[in-house]
Amino acid sequence: MLVILAVSVLAGFAYNNLTAFGVRFKQGDSSRLAASTITPTNATPQPVAVQTTNYAPVPEGAGPMPTPKYRIPAITWAKVKPLLAENKIVLVDARGNYFYKAEHIPGAVSVPSTSGFDMGNFAQDRPKDQPIVVYCSSEHCPLSYILAANLINQFDFSNVKIMTGGFDEYRLQEAQAGKEGAK
Repeated sequence: MLVILAVSVLAGFAYNNLTAFGVRFKQGDSSRLAASTITPTNATPQPVAVQTTNYAPVPEGAGPMPTPKYRIPAITWAKVKPLLAENKIVLVDARGNYFYKAEHIPGAVSVPSTSGFDMGNFAQDRPKDQPIVVYCSSEHCPLSYILAANLINQFDFSNVKIMTGGFDEYRLQEAQAGKEGAK
């Protein structure tokens, strides 16, 4: 019985560390009680923190990350939206197929970074300098960083950016735009 309990606990910790939806603890917090909070769907969306650098940060607490050949630039939804409308970028959703099918940014293509998807199919017919913007679920999700680094390292794409606020940023910005339009 104790073996089953121990295996279950270890499996839970492994799942927590390997998925984008696991609880992330703040770096350097010795108490380990300051977990990231999850906003209920009926709560008022909170603004996404504005980045002070032009580069996407390496996600914290997600384990070892690939090191890209160059620093990956960050971009916001406000800058992505007009580029997407003018077909000047390829917008890539790095989340799993389940999340993409449930809801995604219109115009995005699904290239799940964790399901064994063959990125070669995505990369083979695209010019290496084509602008690509990768997003994930939120600023705490490492999948966009992993996918962007792999596109740079394995397929030599030279114009890859990360929408660091992810799908949460898109949803918040569009909700705010809808409220302003309704006034």
